[in-house]
Amino acid sequence: FSKDALPSQPPVARPLTPEFEFQYSRDEDDVVALTSLDKTSWNESSQGPQDISPGLQRQQSQHIETITSKPEDVLQRHHEKNRKPRLPDPDSLKLLNQETESSVQPSRAKRSKASGSGPTPDQLSWYGPRWKRFLEDAKAECRLQHALENPFPALVKNLPGSITEVLITTLVVWDRNGEQFEAGVWPEQKINMSRLLYDDLSTWQSDLKKTAISIAPLSYSLIPPLSVPTQERAAWIEHAAAGLIKESLFLRFGVDEMGKTRNFAHPTLREVAIAFFYTGPYRIAQRMPEIFCMKLPLSCLALVAAVFNCVLDGLAKNRHGKSYPNFSSKDYSPIYNRMLVFLKDILGDAYHGPRLAAALNLEGVVEAKHDHLQILLD
Repeated sequence: FSKDALPSQPPVARPLTPEFEFQYSRDEDDVVALTSLDKTSWNESSQGPQDISPGLQRQQSQHIETITSKPEDVLQRHHEKNRKPRLPDPDSLKLLNQETESSVQPSRAKRSKASGSGPTPDQLSWYGPRWKRFLEDAKAECRLQHALENPFPALVKNLPGSITEVLITTLVVWDRNGEQFEAGVWPEQKINMSRLLYDDLSTWQSDLKKTAISIAPLSYSLIPPLSVPTQERAAWIEHAAAGLIKESLFLRFGVDEMGKTRNFAHPTLREVAIAFFYTGPYRIAQRMPEIFCMKLPLSCLALVAAVFNCVLDGLAKNRHGKSYPNFSSKDYSPIYNRMLVFLKDILGDAYHGPRLAAALNLEGVVEAKHDHLQILLD
């Protein structure tokens, strides 16, 4: 080897193992080529006398000596210890490919759904005109049934069983009335239709919360007076909302002439109930006037009370009206059920029961909202 200094090597991130003896070796292809050349030269020399100079003979002998005394091949030693590289098993490659495709498939589906231009079967616009009319009627019936029975239905296989029941019942009624529909939709899209009704019920509850949000600040005096400094207004709202939640003061309206507490008598509860169930865009009371025209159902009053609890929770925790909790089944179904128990307990009381029943009486309420309109036929 040359005595010249070897060029500097880049730093090695992983040190060699102690038993590894680093050795220098010639390139394997060069060694094979030189060996073959020497064998050819040797055969030619053995076939006949050649005029070879003494200097050339010394060079060949030195060259053969170098080849025969070459150091151990590092690559060969590595192959002996770790086996030679070989192609991977085709079955393993296929399995890895399937796993990769399965992991990428959800993201592809998400992108295709987001980039899709048309509606999906869980959206109303996907259906033909006859199915659209049916689904609009089914949505109204679904709101009515859940307002009267349970606005937070339990999930059965990711869908509430009560919603599927309403869907089938409404379809039976339409079929008995001789209604016809576009082919190829039922029962293939039964699950998507149920999902559509479930999403609409969530929107219906969200709109009830929006109605309560619009009324709560004025009705419950949650607007800070001008005497409160600007930097203290958020804390003032938080304190006022927390005070209304404490001991359910937002449900009460002072005391009566006998000094008794007027439970569930706050005018805001009645105002929101009339605005949402009777005169709002949904007007579910019109689908069953034999119940709603006489009195406000307990379930509807309990739902309104629960949604105001949700609104006040948001004001008490966030100090402003920009963020409110979700009016979800997980968080507010227990509160709704508790409100319903309270109302039944009040109705069973000898003193408070008749007063609550009188407050629930809504006979002539809708007509009274326009009693200022009069004519004189004199």
